[in-house]
Amino acid sequence: MAATSSNVHFHDIPDVILCNIFSLVSDTRSRNAMSLVCLKWHLLERSTRISLTLRGNIHVFAKLPLLEDLVLDICHNVRDAWPALELLNSRCPRLKSLKLGQFHGICNSKPDGIALCQGLESLSIKNSADLTDEALVSISLGCPRLSKFEILGCKRITGTGIWKLTNVLRKTLVDVKISYCKNLNAVSSLQALEPIRDRIERLHIDCVWQSVEQLTGMAGSSSKRDTKKKCKYNINIGNNENLLFSSRTWKKLQYLSLWIADIDVNQRSLLLPAAGLLAQCESLRKLFIHGTANEHFMMFLLRIPTLRDVQLREDYYPAPENDTSTEMRVVSCSRFEDALNSRQVPD
Repeated sequence: MAATSSNVHFHDIPDVILCNIFSLVSDTRSRNAMSLVCLKWHLLERSTRISLTLRGNIHVFAKLPLLEDLVLDICHNVRDAWPALELLNSRCPRLKSLKLGQFHGICNSKPDGIALCQGLESLSIKNSADLTDEALVSISLGCPRLSKFEILGCKRITGTGIWKLTNVLRKTLVDVKISYCKNLNAVSSLQALEPIRDRIERLHIDCVWQSVEQLTGMAGSSSKRDTKKKCKYNINIGNNENLLFSSRTWKKLQYLSLWIADIDVNQRSLLLPAAGLLAQCESLRKLFIHGTANEHFMMFLLRIPTLRDVQLREDYYPAPENDTSTEMRVVSCSRFEDALNSRQVPD
């Protein structure tokens, strides 16, 4: 019996199978070689990439010597970004503001990458999966002028790293945003900001609030002993040293954004501990509340002498129609608005 042979050209392979093959190849050199076979394979290689590099584009920075503000937010992960960031620092000496999204390898424990950008005054890092606490220390030491720092979706960052960063930058850092970091809940974030508590002007926290008791318990023992109601917190750093700070209020805070994701659907409002803490922000000018509130607790806010603009937005956790205990009704809002407008604001 004669053997039959069939020749299958690579152009006849279905795209679905080719995509599966490309997705299994992670070596950069192999993928580059495969992309040179034909135009179709080149397009498939591009469409199946899960990460990118900047090695082919770093010389673009040489054409932008006057650059001061740069946003690099990419949908794909960018690996080994530190050489490009070092070149960015040398070619763009005037750079003051930098936002990075999906960049990996931006800095290690030793000063490299972004830590060499000494002129930065504003830095935002989003979804950097390998960013560590040690890298934050390097950034704080290498960027001594930072006045604004944002960190979003960085899973390996803990309160220890944020505390060390704020401690090093306590003379310059006044604007902080912490959002969706796996190991940072609201309580640990507030603890980590203790070094700059008396200096910070703008704060945004979008983290998990595990319980109100956890927040109030931190200062419970000290409030019983201290007639001046100074809040004292202990924070344990990596070398097991207990560092104590005592600050009466967030006296310079002018902007506060707290996105509180309550686990209990029946607690969607501004509660008593939160209202009491907000009332201590003596320089607060504007306040936006996403959720519901009790009229009695809202009246606590009238103790803030500089407060002139309060907005109650029910776009986050609107209360059900039958909720009469926390929902601010029209009459309640009118009474609070009249009381707010009848005060004399010092400035």
